[in-house]
Amino acid sequence: MKQVLICARLLCDSIFQNIFFLQDVSAGEKTTDEREVKLSTIQSGAEGSIKIRGVMFGDVGGEQRFRSEMTFVRADTGEISEKIDTYTFSPTRSTLSLSLNISDEIIAYQEMQGELRYRNNGEVTFPEITITPKWPDGFTLLQTTPSMISGVIHIPAIEPGDEGIVTFGGVLNADAETATFFFDPAFRFDNTSYRQEQLTRNSRVQTPPLRLTQTTSSGPLQPGASATFVIRYELVGEKAIHNLSFWIEVRNPFFKESIYRATFSQEDEGRSIELGTTGEVVVTIPVGSSPIIQKDSDPFENFSAVTRAFATYTLDGLEKPITSRSTSLSTPITTPVVLESFGRYATKTGDQIGRGPLPPIVGEETKYWIFWHLNGTTNPLEQVRIEGTLPAGVRFTGRQTASQSSGVTFDSAQRTVHWNAARVEPTLKPGNKIIGIAFELGITPNEGQVGQTPNLIEQMRLTATDAFTGAAIVKAGKDVSTNLAGDIMADGLGSVIKP
Repeated sequence: MKQVLICARLLCDSIFQNIFFLQDVSAGEKTTDEREVKLSTIQSGAEGSIKIRGVMFGDVGGEQRFRSEMTFVRADTGEISEKIDTYTFSPTRSTLSLSLNISDEIIAYQEMQGELRYRNNGEVTFPEITITPKWPDGFTLLQTTPSMISGVIHIPAIEPGDEGIVTFGGVLNADAETATFFFDPAFRFDNTSYRQEQLTRNSRVQTPPLRLTQTTSSGPLQPGASATFVIRYELVGEKAIHNLSFWIEVRNPFFKESIYRATFSQEDEGRSIELGTTGEVVVTIPVGSSPIIQKDSDPFENFSAVTRAFATYTLDGLEKPITSRSTSLSTPITTPVVLESFGRYATKTGDQIGRGPLPPIVGEETKYWIFWHLNGTTNPLEQVRIEGTLPAGVRFTGRQTASQSSGVTFDSAQRTVHWNAARVEPTLKPGNKIIGIAFELGITPNEGQVGQTPNLIEQMRLTATDAFTGAAIVKAGKDVSTNLAGDIMADGLGSVIKP
């Protein structure tokens, strides 16, 4: 009797059941979407095949295994038996089509663009796609569309037949022969990430034909003054360049603009230069007297101007202008100083703090209070000294107050009042303490001062060292006389009269 198999069934499955989606199984004329196929009776010596169609989510280049299990009953013995076979393979590509487009040649320090194209060539929806780029050394990314989140580009689910483009742009700030870009795509399914084929592009790097450097001849920049930047250039390419223009880019609260262009004489405007040409252009930039603070989160202390030199030009055979860039230059900015000096006979609220007759009378003493305020500083100051000279007929009474240090000192030989501090912290930021100093002076006018408003203190000045830039600070203050405009009690009563 020949051996006959009856009630045979075949179970086909992936070892990784969670990433294989069965579409159908066909055996002869039978088709099912179940994982189990019933084959009925198989005569001895018969053969056949079963086709399995489905979609697998897995790593490209990874290992995948399928297991086929057949169970059957022997007609001669009634014994139940089984056969198992495992097939192992490695997917070489995915129905998620990805291509990388970057120029075979890029120019260092020149903005470049690239794109990633994707298409779902399969029959099922791809869940969220992630692309993790690895940029060449020295590459500065300027933008991607869609935007990157924590260094990763995210693409929403892609339906069958859908396609799209990821764009990116940046600058290679390095002198290298080649630049290699890597992109590692993957998709997530059920909290598991599956790698796709890595995209790689190796581009030749061309040195910009115009090399730029920048320096400043100003040292630490001074608020309220002008900063001078020198752009030096050298043509190292083999072709002449045309339509040359230069500018300095700066972003800092001390500067009103972000771009300052070099000025040329009429014959130099848009000029061309030949191989080996070197030269320099000067860009003068006004520095604001104080920083323009937009919001409280902006920095208030230790400012530096970060500048970069640029040049645009054209080459023969290229319509699009080329831009050369220098490296960035950071130049510290010396602190601004606001030094106020004024006198009072009465407070703003009308309380009398002065003593003696108003207007001042010849031969009689009138006492006033002098106020010094130091504020608006962005850097710490060291070895700070504020002083003023007392004219003849004015005396220091000894009454005083100060917000820092021990108060003022009177030098009777030099007839100066001075205040010293080893260090004063920045005062610009809201909430920081400003320096306030006040002291009392008495003046006894003489006959020669009748009709005049004599000075109470003069030749006032501040000296200090900027702890951030090392620059010497010298700031002059205003003389204070008996003409106290705005004083509730003394305004208009500053001219000396006779008894």
